[in-house]
Amino acid sequence: MKGNIERNIKTFSYFKIIMDSAIKNATKKELGAFYERMIGMVFSAFCLEAFLNYLLEEKVKNYDHSIKETPQEKLIKICAHINYQADMENEPFCYFSTIFDYRDLITHAKYFKTTATKYVNNEGELLKSTQPLWKKMTTQQNCVRFVNNAIEMIQKLRIPAGISRDPFISLEVSSYGLEEMN
Repeated sequence: MKGNIERNIKTFSYFKIIMDSAIKNATKKELGAFYERMIGMVFSAFCLEAFLNYLLEEKVKNYDHSIKETPQEKLIKICAHINYQADMENEPFCYFSTIFDYRDLITHAKYFKTTATKYVNNEGELLKSTQPLWKKMTTQQNCVRFVNNAIEMIQKLRIPAGISRDPFISLEVSSYGLEEMN
């Protein structure tokens, strides 16, 4: 018997696998750790926004995805629909804007030109180098903070949204993730 099966792909679950892998790899090896941290930090924004999009689709009747909204606007709309007050002054939500600011710095990167001549000592050694903000932000501490706070925000939103089980657990992602990670 043949028929169409409709199902929702929870993209945010795949992004969590990427974030977990990035943190693990960033702490396991120094070579390439900077890029792993960058991946973890950018994907924390991707994961969080994918979850917001999922909630909008599931909880807001007739939500129009063609309307461009910022992540902040999406969060406000979702919180209003699920009757939840996100505490933007404390963790995890105090990092909401910072996570998306970092993503924007990376994805909308501007040409960055630096001159280090005034930072060279008499022996010709480079004393200090200027860097773009996103590069300064790409630390192990920030990576862990971004990933953990993104996951915690999702967990805090899911309960008032009526999602009883962990949204990151699904048979599809579990089997695919194990297959891809090995």
